[in-house]
Amino acid sequence: MVNRVLYVRLPCNPIFPIGVVYLADHIHKLFPPVEQRIFDLGTIPPLDFGTALDACIDEFQPTLLVFSWRDIQIYAPVGGRGGNPLQNAFEFYYARNPLVKLRGAVGGLRMATTYLNELWQNTGLIKRGLKRARRHQPEVQLVVGGGAVSVFYEQVGDMLPRGSIVSVGEGEALLEKLLRGQDFTDERCYVVGAEAPRERLIHEWPTPIEKTACRYDYIESIWPEFEYYLQESDFYVGVQTKRGCPHNCCYCVYTVVEGKQVRINPADEVVAEMRQLYDRGIRNFWFTDAQFIPARKFIDDAVELLQKVLASGMTDIHWAAYIRADNLTPELCDLMVKTGMNYFEIGITSGSQELVRKMRMGYNLRTVLLNPAAFRSRQFCSTV
Repeated sequence: MVNRVLYVRLPCNPIFPIGVVYLADHIHKLFPPVEQRIFDLGTIPPLDFGTALDACIDEFQPTLLVFSWRDIQIYAPVGGRGGNPLQNAFEFYYARNPLVKLRGAVGGLRMATTYLNELWQNTGLIKRGLKRARRHQPEVQLVVGGGAVSVFYEQVGDMLPRGSIVSVGEGEALLEKLLRGQDFTDERCYVVGAEAPRERLIHEWPTPIEKTACRYDYIESIWPEFEYYLQESDFYVGVQTKRGCPHNCCYCVYTVVEGKQVRINPADEVVAEMRQLYDRGIRNFWFTDAQFIPARKFIDDAVELLQKVLASGMTDIHWAAYIRADNLTPELCDLMVKTGMNYFEIGITSGSQELVRKMRMGYNLRTVLLNPAAFRSRQFCSTV
């Protein structure tokens, strides 16, 4: 029997699903005969989630069903799509005007309702998908992973069907073993109902994977919704240049999800991947790394990549990334502007050096505030 893998990206903001794209590409390079399909619920109207999922499963009849769950905590301190908890909390606890206090209470209740509804919706879609797939393949295997699951892996197990495989962090090695029929218990995962998650499972180091350029000709053939992300000229498409982050910021999960060991993707492979997207009309790229320049010893790698981007002839692109501003040098700033960087995010978090130290962020606040000024002298006038 031919293996058929269906990747279902659960509903979330319209963000390019780089995780399932890289998974499908990796599996195709190792197992060319395996049939694969990507189904992105982020491109489907909410009222059609269930029927669209049923139709996809009935058509494809997967033997391995992989759900990617990106968002569980849908709220952020300020401006999250699930609500604004910081404003609601301040209004409810500290407002003197009773109407403002009431507004904060209603806002908090609305946020909690939205949050719970989305949890129920996504777990319902997973159960519905598994039930539907068993009509065609009674022995179908279910894997649930993604950013949200990696963070809340201990909690989601109580909401998933017995026998579900909960994947933490990167999933390439796990899927390899499942398709080969090998024992996978040494991977960062656990089986719901059969075992409890290992102690400190998320802190285990991921299996190093050699990354080559994603083959978008193949991805386009297995992902009918791919064109959705090519329609808008201002849409940023993800490209990964490295995995891992060596830092210890107390609020961040990248260091445990991707590991502390920084694994650099070859610059030629990154540029080849960008070229494929460029030839399809993409001009905006988001480097999905935990940090584009995680430490000073990786500056040379960033310089090499940007020099090769510049030499590739892709002169009309824009790109963005998370950046530690304490790792900037004049040469790097010059290359960043020349290659089209028009937006970047730096984590200042606090104006107090003492708080920065207590949060284990490992930088000098004055350096982080002064270094971005180097872009101004290079005619960088976009967004920080």
